[in-house]
Amino acid sequence: MPAYYYSSVAGTYTLTGAVNSTANTVVLNSVAGLPASTPYKVVLNPGESNEEIVKVTAVAGMSLTVTRGWNGTTAVDHAGGATVRHMMTAEDLTLSRTHEDAA
Repeated sequence: MPAYYYSSVAGTYTLTGAVNSTANTVVLNSVAGLPASTPYKVVLNPGESNEEIVKVTAVAGMSLTVTRGWNGTTAVDHAGGATVRHMMTAEDLTLSRTHEDAA
């Protein structure tokens, strides 16, 4: 598995339009501060009942190609204007502990 990329300067972003549960592209209002390389993860609607982690596999302009329902979350519909954050997830901690145990 390739390493994930992270940023300490990522902000809060919004979806520029609605996405349904099968969409594999999300468009943000900005990508400033997000990692320059992929893969990395963002969370759609963090802290909400429809929170979803997605793995970003490619970026073209403001469009992110994503794998939906990542790390045990469910792919669901998200409204335009939904909050998007680059965040640490349970997977990050599990991968770190697995590496430590193997070393």
